[in-house]
Formats: sequence, C-alpha cells, structure tokens
Amino acid sequence: MSQQLQQYPQGTQAQYQSGQQFGGQMGQQIGQRFDESVPNEVHQLVQQLDRLESVSAWAKSGACKQGMHQVASICEDIEDVAHLEKKLVLRQSPFARPIGESVKATIQSGVQTLQQAAGQPEVQDNIREAQQTLTIIDTALTQLQSMGQQTMGQQSMGQQAFGGSQQYTGQSGSQGVSGQRTGQGSQQLSPMTQ
Repeated sequence: MSQQLQQYPQGTQAQYQSGQQFGGQMGQQIGQRFDESVPNEVHQLVQQLDRLESVSAWAKSGACKQGMHQVASICEDIEDVAHLEKKLVLRQSPFARPIGESVKATIQSGVQTLQQAAGQPEVQDNIREAQQTLTIIDTALTQLQSMGQQTMGQQSMGQQAFGGSQQYTGQSGSQGVSGQRTGQGSQQLSPMTQ
C-alpha cells in the first residue's frame, strides 16, 4: 500500500491519507453510536455471531482439507446462519427473533453432529463458539424485540400526534389523474395536466 502511495503526487497522497483518517473516525463514531444505542446483550450477540461465523469458516476449511465433507457442510451451514442472523440483528429487523429461533435450532443440530468429529481442534473450537452463541441468543433477541416494540410505540404515538393515519384515493379521467385526501383536514389535490 505504501508503495502505491509513493507513485502518486504528494498532494494526492496527503488527500488519500486524510480521507483514510476521516473514514476511520466516522467508522469509530458510528461504532460508538451503535454501542450506545443497543443493550449490552445485543452487542454481545453481534460479536458472538461474528466469532461463530469466522470459526465456522476456519473449521470448514480444515474439514475440507481432511476430506470430512459432511463436517465441512455443517460448518458452512452454521457460518451462513450466523451471518444472516448477525445482519438481521444489526439492522434491528423484526425478523431477527423468528429467524433467530431457526438459527438456534440449526446450531443445536449442527453441534450434535459436530460432536461426532470433535477430535479436530477446529471442530472443537466451532462447537465451543456455537454453544456460547446459544447461551447468548435468547436474552439478546428478547432485548432486541423489546427495543422494536418501543420504537413501534413511539412511531404510533407520533402518528396520533399528527392527526392519525392519512388515506388517499385516486380516480383516473381523460384529463389526467386526480386524488382526494380523506381523513382529517380533507383537501383537493390539484389535477395533473397531460
């Protein structure tokens, strides 16, 4: 990387380095905001899912090298479901909880199968990380669900403060499309011209 930077004019190098600093600072600020905005249990779950994903990829690689294709396949499945659940938890998806239940079942089933091949260090590490994930996932998903319910409650309170929900009806005619707003404060929308 430093060799590549040396090929550019001095001003470009300075701009690139300051851009890296700015990007790094922004990433740290976003990370801090995330840490502050979610309960500790949810933060721990994200970290644990990330570790499980990484260890599962490592175990899959080791199993492939040793010709243990069924073990590799199970490690890959655990890697995939950990990645999916991590994405859902990070964006606080309403599907994180029901998918999380399926993830738990998949991990539990995978651990049972992996215990048959527990002689490999990679598999042992994968089993350990999977079991740690199982202990964290319930508490974190409950916290995430309660956060989602609080957010939904705040949104509905905001809608009530602004006069409730608004509905629109539309009719098409030869002159264009006109719509009438129904609900509180009904008013005519201007017709569109062709």
